[in-house]
Amino acid sequence: MPSHRHRSSAVAATITAFAVLLTGCGGTRVSDEAIERAAGVGQAVQVANPDAAAGVVPDAGVVAPVPGAVDPAAAANPAAVDTGPATTGTTTTTTNSAGSTKSNAQTAASGGAKASGGGKASGPATGPVIRVGAVGTFTGPVGALVKDTITGIRVWMQWINARGGVAGHPIEVLVGDDGGDPARFNSIEQQFVEQKGAVAFLYATLGFSPNGNNKYLDAKKIFTLGTEGGLETAYNNPYVLTATPTGKVNADSILLALGDVARPLGKKKFAEFACSDFGLCDNFDQRWSNPEALKAVGFEIVARGRPSLTQPDYTAQCLAAKQGGAEVIMLALDTASLRRFAGDCARQNYRPIFGTADLLALSSLPSDPNADGMIIASKMAPWTDTSVPGIAKVTQAFAQYAPGAPPTGGNTNGWILGRFFESIGKNFPAGEVTLADVEAGVYGVKNDNLDGMTFPITMVKGQPMKRQLCYGVVVIKNAKYSRFPGKALRCTGTLPGASG
Repeated sequence: MPSHRHRSSAVAATITAFAVLLTGCGGTRVSDEAIERAAGVGQAVQVANPDAAAGVVPDAGVVAPVPGAVDPAAAANPAAVDTGPATTGTTTTTTNSAGSTKSNAQTAASGGAKASGGGKASGPATGPVIRVGAVGTFTGPVGALVKDTITGIRVWMQWINARGGVAGHPIEVLVGDDGGDPARFNSIEQQFVEQKGAVAFLYATLGFSPNGNNKYLDAKKIFTLGTEGGLETAYNNPYVLTATPTGKVNADSILLALGDVARPLGKKKFAEFACSDFGLCDNFDQRWSNPEALKAVGFEIVARGRPSLTQPDYTAQCLAAKQGGAEVIMLALDTASLRRFAGDCARQNYRPIFGTADLLALSSLPSDPNADGMIIASKMAPWTDTSVPGIAKVTQAFAQYAPGAPPTGGNTNGWILGRFFESIGKNFPAGEVTLADVEAGVYGVKNDNLDGMTFPITMVKGQPMKRQLCYGVVVIKNAKYSRFPGKALRCTGTLPGASG
């Protein structure tokens, strides 16, 4: 029997637990805009600089530092917590599609605050600054899907710099918005490397405007640690890495998560609607309609479509699924469209189990009563389960650096990219870190699951990453993201056709 067909002797208990999770709604949520402001993402798009035509990326001013918050451990036991600075020296530079920048130039080293929760204090970050980049489409419809990842990267940056940096080096994150222009994407990367000295890129939205074209960084043999998860690039390009499932394997992880919910409830009839606006949605449509993959999970497809994110109404899709008898619907749509889709179905007195992906579910989604019971597939350990050491850390970091804004799947994705860079940099030299040092660090990563947040990562020189599949399950209950019963991180083999 395939390992992905989970059979539990406690099916009745699972059904009962799920039924409880599906009941109730209400409560309030912090807005996406408030979260962005708290974590510094609100400054991501600046007024165009007149020097942009010349390709200049100037330091154009100072962005106010993110105010810290009292650590929960401090309130409980003030004597146990270091009263040193909560934030430490870092420079966060942001470049928009026209080439303008903002720089938050703070002190390059600090006295090393205690870790959240009263952990052991780190020494000061005394080494030279390490600059890393994050480039993509962070405005418009695409930006709504991926901007939370930048929030997570910035929270990680503040958290790690307050603890001595990476191997004693403070981290500076350079964020570039390509505005949907593929040429601009590679141009910003070139500027960050040649003018700012970036030695690696934590994130790139390769599945959007560049459509997988990472020619500049590939030519320079510079590593990118993560993408939006829509393409197969990490499995055929040794310079594009991933700490979580991507491409077909990502689509399969979402399918498996929804299957884990539906199977114990005896729900098999399945519909899927993946957006028509972006090429990367083709991947999800193909995998979620693949007969072999669906059979392995236990689904029978009865409806399928390619709606647009700009559609004002999804009643036609709801009726098609309802007439087909769909009990479960998978959606690859942005948060605003998810809300419209669920609302249009509710108006037809049709309330199936909805499922979607972590990056598509922003913090505002649970506030919609029609989203209650929606299943969110996480391509890492679920951000709601603090029994996972890595999730406990990201939760504490957000309490400190973005108070009132709990983690989401998107910003946890940014956090895990930072943790991946920590693993790469654990043996960095005390002096200036070079591209060769980063390469040595990449191939030094062995069997590291990043504090239990993902599959064990082992890098092999000159080889792309192998396909691995681990995932988590989150449910919306009572206007918030909640822990789903069962194992936090669920690991299994890939579904049929994933490597084809």
